[in-house]
Amino acid sequence: METDPILKVEREPEFTPSPAPEAIVKDIEQGVAPVSQNEPDRPQHWITRVVIIVLIVLAWYFFSLLLSMMNKWIFSESKMDFQFPLFLSSCQMLVQMGFAKLTILAFPRYQPNKKDNFSWLEYFYRAGICALVTGLDIGLSNASLETITLSFYTMCRSSILIFVFFFSVIFRIEMFDWILLCITLVISAGVVLMVATETQFVLSGFLLVMASSVLSGLRWALTQKLLLDHPWTSNPFTSLFALTPLMFLFLLVAGLIFEGPVRFIESPAWKEFGPFMSVVILVPGTLAFFMVASEFGLIQKTSIVTLSVCGILKEIITIIASTLFYHDILLPINIVGLVITLCGIGVYNYYRITKGNKKEAEKEVEYIVLNENA
Repeated sequence: METDPILKVEREPEFTPSPAPEAIVKDIEQGVAPVSQNEPDRPQHWITRVVIIVLIVLAWYFFSLLLSMMNKWIFSESKMDFQFPLFLSSCQMLVQMGFAKLTILAFPRYQPNKKDNFSWLEYFYRAGICALVTGLDIGLSNASLETITLSFYTMCRSSILIFVFFFSVIFRIEMFDWILLCITLVISAGVVLMVATETQFVLSGFLLVMASSVLSGLRWALTQKLLLDHPWTSNPFTSLFALTPLMFLFLLVAGLIFEGPVRFIESPAWKEFGPFMSVVILVPGTLAFFMVASEFGLIQKTSIVTLSVCGILKEIITIIASTLFYHDILLPINIVGLVITLCGIGVYNYYRITKGNKKEAEKEVEYIVLNENA
């Protein structure tokens, strides 16, 4: 079985034809063309595989888009206006932890070997640092949706690649590369064009989403250094189960400090929306988990190039959906900036995959695509 380097994903083995039976060999030697019993099944197998991949991609798009749209609706001042993104994000961590544990129990192949368990000291050191940065990343990105449009949010989050490159050099995960620097500068120019002419620009929301993008780049570097090489966190489900308890604690403490327990309990939303609040608490975490699961399935069935291309298309679909449902306004220069940024991301991924250390490139590209909506 081939193994994916970032998630140690077991890919399906390539088809290797078995040796031809003696009877067929004799027929060939005598000039008789043998009829393959498997030939009629090959087109059907190919069609089935394509259908499965398409369904996985559609599931990924569905869960990702629905999560983005729902988060925007929950936190937007003009919609539900639930002003507690840190508290809500902490609840989502509990939901994801539960689903991760159920998955590990239901599918033994995802269960880590007990001898590979973290010691408590190692757990708080390795997982604790990653959980803190990840929790802040998610909390700040959700908080930014209170004041900025979903399309603007998506465009700003596309800058993650810039900070991934920056932190990879700072932490000496990879050597400095002038070509990659030039590509990231092109991406930066695209982001500036997208941001500079935003018609509904709110400085506080912009600073929050850019801070979350910086933290996402730092999160990538820390994950590379502390978690990915450890056998206990060798797949996304054990990684989620390891990180979510600490992420819950960090986000809960941050919510108590910055949002206040009294304000949370006395929020008008509890009376206004009543039983629907349970949906608000449970559904986003559920969507986030199944988004990760569908991404994982796509990695198993396809290549990193497919994942990267699908990730770029997902951003475009999210922006289109936000203009249709939330009436976000995009000027021509915004669209030009978006095209420059997405082309830059595509070139960056292509260069990283085809040049230098291919394994490290695949780890980086997968991380970026998988964490755009985390």
